[in-house]
Amino acid sequence: MLRTTTILITILTPFATPSQEHIGDYFKGSVITDPTKTRRCEELIKGRGRKITFKNNLLGLIDRNKKLRKMVPREKVSVHEKLERNIINLKRELKLARIKISRESEQIIIKGCPGISL
Repeated sequence: MLRTTTILITILTPFATPSQEHIGDYFKGSVITDPTKTRRCEELIKGRGRKITFKNNLLGLIDRNKKLRKMVPREKVSVHEKLERNIINLKRELKLARIKISRESEQIIIKGCPGISL
């Protein structure tokens, strides 16, 4: 009796546990994610995307300002002064935008959003 039980256990044991190729399917349905966490992560990622778009717009404005400074004649001093002030303000905004993007990226990592590649 003991011998037949041992034989049955050794024969049926490989079928009782999932194989290596099916282990992903075995655990796929058992992982539960918190919907509030995913919503929060999605909102953080959208906010970061908006900040990156804003940064790209600032870079475009800075390029446009540089082209305008080259096109304006030297005699128009007041226009050159305004363009100079404008580029200083744009660079300041760009610096702040970069700081906000890095802070947003850190927040995404701190909040523990799964599967995020920044």
